[in-house]
Amino acid sequence: METFTDSKVVEPILKENNDRFSLFPINYPDVWEAYKTAEAAQWTANEIDFGADKKDWGTLNKDEKFFIEHILAFFAGSDGIVLENLLSTFSTEIQIPEARAFLALQGYIETVHCVSANTKIMTDTGYYEIGELKNKQVNVWNGSEFSNVEIKYTGDQLLYKVQLDNGMELDCTDEHKWFVEEDSIEDSKMIKKFTKDLKIGDVVYKYDFPVLDKDCAEFKNPYVHGLFCGDGTICNFEVPMNYSINTKLRWLEGFVDSSNTLVSDVIQIVSTNKKFLKDLQLMISTLGVHTNIDENTLYITNTESLIKLGFMPKVLKINSVKSDVKVIKIKSVTELDIQPTYCFSEPLKHAGIFNGILTGQSEVYGKMIDTLIEDLGRKRELFRAIDTIPCVSKKAQWALKWMDPKSKPFNQRIIGFIIVEGLFFSGSFCSIFWLKNKGKMASALGKSNEMISRDEGMHTDFNIMIYHKLIEKCDQETVHSIFKEAIEIEVEFICESLPCRLIGMNSDLMTQYIHYTADQLLNDLGCEPLYNVENPFDFMDNINLNGKSNFFEQRVTEYQRAYSVSDSSKRVFNLEGDDDF
Repeated sequence: METFTDSKVVEPILKENNDRFSLFPINYPDVWEAYKTAEAAQWTANEIDFGADKKDWGTLNKDEKFFIEHILAFFAGSDGIVLENLLSTFSTEIQIPEARAFLALQGYIETVHCVSANTKIMTDTGYYEIGELKNKQVNVWNGSEFSNVEIKYTGDQLLYKVQLDNGMELDCTDEHKWFVEEDSIEDSKMIKKFTKDLKIGDVVYKYDFPVLDKDCAEFKNPYVHGLFCGDGTICNFEVPMNYSINTKLRWLEGFVDSSNTLVSDVIQIVSTNKKFLKDLQLMISTLGVHTNIDENTLYITNTESLIKLGFMPKVLKINSVKSDVKVIKIKSVTELDIQPTYCFSEPLKHAGIFNGILTGQSEVYGKMIDTLIEDLGRKRELFRAIDTIPCVSKKAQWALKWMDPKSKPFNQRIIGFIIVEGLFFSGSFCSIFWLKNKGKMASALGKSNEMISRDEGMHTDFNIMIYHKLIEKCDQETVHSIFKEAIEIEVEFICESLPCRLIGMNSDLMTQYIHYTADQLLNDLGCEPLYNVENPFDFMDNINLNGKSNFFEQRVTEYQRAYSVSDSSKRVFNLEGDDDF
């Protein structure tokens, strides 16, 4: 990666060396301790009852709703900027393995989908391996519509192979999120489960495929090619997965005409070539049709949908049969090995199609928008706030400028990153805590704000720790200059463009709070303060004092993951059932 430098100093933590491939022995115990603290403090969005604030939302006035909408939009958009900086620059530049572990964990928390490099994702032009799309922008299917995302490498992680009973499978991380049906006899409800929480027999929630019609050079003689593939003349099967509807239908007609396999109006395609069957299954999904693979046979039961598209074999006589999608269940979950992983952040539905399977994420602020905002047009505007809302765009552009490795040296970029995580969120966090202190939006928004502000505090402290390990730090004048520019933008954002008075907060006190926060960060960086002011909000001093909750009053989120502090020999990956409480 090409980076900007105007210094002859070689920073030890940035100098490439082979020690980065081995975590032990621990050479930076303070950095390792920060990693273990962050690891133990993990939590998941599944713990937040997003519907709990719906009643409060209905009681808010227009100004209060407007304010909260824009705060959520900023948070939802900024996550992608933070993630891009982690994955594209810091995680590759910093060479000490203890720090890389922390950054990988942060990226893991920030990210949404982590799958193997050879996973095929559904785009608006067909299926492509995610590893080949690294750092590229594509439009992915989120279950309802296409949405623009950027593919990112997320490090090397332990993967698990999840097999479905319809023949599809996906290699993903243990916290990849799956849409499954809640255990219920009536009115099935969709819930999300991590890979590690899946159980054999879990029912995958129903989803639909779009019909893809790629505009490209046509596949030559598709019917004849399909015919020769079906009778064995062509041994090296090539399935025209990413072509036009016409090409795919003609090829499929030729194939079924040669194999002539129709039983009770069900098309059955038999092959010992498993890869061919899986590619064929994905191709047919681009025609909007679900299929099922059992051993060496692919079954097409919904011939009606194909016939409506123009499917008309010349030899095989088929009837138009409409068939509901077969209930798809989890067949097995098997641990694999550590492999390179890739991801994307889909902003609208927090979902994507991976190897023909719709899986998703539970990003907190995006989910909050999805829950509270009913107007689809407004929801789209908020999800694309970096492009549609000027005050959010201004903060985003500043962050991108100060994280650009081609124009800024590392010691300035890490100052910029500290400001983004420690200052740019401060006014927004404070306003949400103010609402919570007034008893508004306390159950979901207030609760998640507690956890996320704590996480951002850990991330800020970590980056300050890394900054102090640099030999060549920024001079105080440079640090003050960067901070003043950011402070002006943050004050404008929270006091002018999106005035906090909309929710009854005093703008002067909010400005003072931002100045106070900036002074605290400057002090931690070893610089003189700019304002020498006190914290004007007493409730911000108390936010960490009431974090313990009564188990029977609300869902508990104040915990440490058991596996992060326990003997690894006691960890069990159980697929058969829940332990008794």
